[in-house]
Amino acid sequence: MFAIAPYVIELLDEQMKQVDLWSFNKNNNLRQVLIDYYQNELNTYREMGGKRLFRVSKLFTATNISVAGTYETGEHGLRSTIYDVTQRAISHEKGTNEADMLPFMFSFILPNSDQINKRKKVSFYCLGQKILVFVL
Repeated sequence: MFAIAPYVIELLDEQMKQVDLWSFNKNNNLRQVLIDYYQNELNTYREMGGKRLFRVSKLFTATNISVAGTYETGEHGLRSTIYDVTQRAISHEKGTNEADMLPFMFSFILPNSDQINKRKKVSFYCLGQKILVFVL
């Protein structure tokens, strides 16, 4: 079953105080850090330990306060039978070197305000069954 999972993310410094998302670690901003990361990962299959794969398949940066896109995850190593429900027949035998890559959506919304206290939390939404956490 799929569901939208909302999260709020805060950046903390060494003293565990909230950090301005638009000016941290030598004037970096979190939006650009996320864009750089996802652009670097775009259309590249990555092993995530074991037999799990990860790929960022689309990246959207249409607004100046958001980063969104789709990623895919899958596993290889098991054989299985792929059944065509229309033809009512087996259509393919998936081998151990093949992975089913399931799509998921993500969206980061980074408020940018003149009020500093409104610039410290990120809204993160994910549509799917799995959540990936990235440590920056």
